Amino acid sequence: MTRAGRFSPDGISSAVHGCPTPFGRMICMIKMAYSRHAKLRAKKRNGWRPKTLTRMLERIFYDGLGREDCSLPLRAYIAQKTIHDYDLIRLYGEHVYIFRRDQPDEVVLLTTYPVPRPLKTLAHQTRRQFNAFAA
Repeated sequence: MTRAGRFSPDGISSAVHGCPTPFGRMICMIKMAYSRHAKLRAKKRNGWRPKTLTRMLERIFYDGLGREDCSLPLRAYIAQKTIHDYDLIRLYGEHVYIFRRDQPDEVVLLTTYPVPRPLKTLAHQTRRQFNAFAA
């Protein structure tokens, strides 16, 4: 189930981003949506309304840290929370977001988990290190 997106009349927020191809970068459309469960978890754990969640989806997916960017204790926590290996994991702020790619051009947010208190400082340090390498 999806909620109406900010830019799209069909209920899915969409973004145009460069997609890598063998011939260079090509513009493609990626649709972002969230499940009913994700909407409820974002309200309970983040305090976000559906409009805020819709606005933050792109930022979380593209600016969040992937599983491979995290340190070992954070990876262990993520592995404990995820069931499937094919899920797309993003660490953004003090929360872990779990996405699933339904189709090649569609990504759905499944749920969100808060990072436990002992790992929060580690999450912030990892983010700072990642930003330092990116600059």
